[in-house]
Amino acid sequence: MGLFELIPSLVDWAWTFVQPEYELLRLAKKGDHAAVAAYLLQHSTEQVQAAANYIDAAGRSPLVVVCREGHVECLHMMLQHPIFHAMFPAYADGNGNTLLHHACFQGQAEVVRSLVLARIDDDIAFNSKQKIFNSKQFAFSLPCRKKAVAAPVTDVHGFNALASMEFAAVDADGYDSWSHFFVVGAHRHNSPGRSLALRPPPHEAVALAAPSAPSMESIHFEEVVKPAVAPPPPSGDECVVCFDGPIEAVCVPCGHHVMCMDCANAVMGAGGECPVCRATLCQVIKLFRA
Repeated sequence: MGLFELIPSLVDWAWTFVQPEYELLRLAKKGDHAAVAAYLLQHSTEQVQAAANYIDAAGRSPLVVVCREGHVECLHMMLQHPIFHAMFPAYADGNGNTLLHHACFQGQAEVVRSLVLARIDDDIAFNSKQKIFNSKQFAFSLPCRKKAVAAPVTDVHGFNALASMEFAAVDADGYDSWSHFFVVGAHRHNSPGRSLALRPPPHEAVALAAPSAPSMESIHFEEVVKPAVAPPPPSGDECVVCFDGPIEAVCVPCGHHVMCMDCANAVMGAGGECPVCRATLCQVIKLFRA
């Protein structure tokens, strides 16, 4: 390395003494994932959060740098830390570009793949507020439901039943514990369900299962197979949902005529399944009788 190439590196290193939070950005530019991991382990929650929010003259943070430069190992190390894990899902720079945008701009295919696989829709925001008055150094907020006995709030009250509530830890250790609980713990709790749903059945179960179709020798092709008939709709003039209102609505496309309009609108808002045959409804039509 020549003298002229050494001077920028020395200036870059010296700047960390002026602004210590710049150190993580400097390591991210180099792509040294071992040094990034050591930095995250050796520094406190406040120091890591200051480093995560540091922006250089080009408007780039450590997360943006590793995505643009294609440092996948550094990205994995950062996302394992609760601070970066919490800010990752909703992260955007001053121009509204997300980490996925930056990776796509630079053609970093491996980074794009890692970002898509790691994307978790967290509604938890870890935002420590440093102010002269009413400073909240270890604050975090998350959506909650009101479960008071007098006036509870549930999903029945609408889609906006959740309200953001702010909490705060007593110290940095408590803040780190709560961050780990909400981010890492919740992710581990949800992971087995996803992997279990995508896991194919074991070969033994498939081998031992009895065949569900008849043998070819027992099939007579000249026979006419009658299609299965759907169960008849309930008779009567009262709604099968509330048992009170008059039957007015027709389910489309199945055609069942068993609900009042109030219940039909409620069913459409709750998922849109016919109460008789469980078919997915496109719409409900009010039937006017002469």
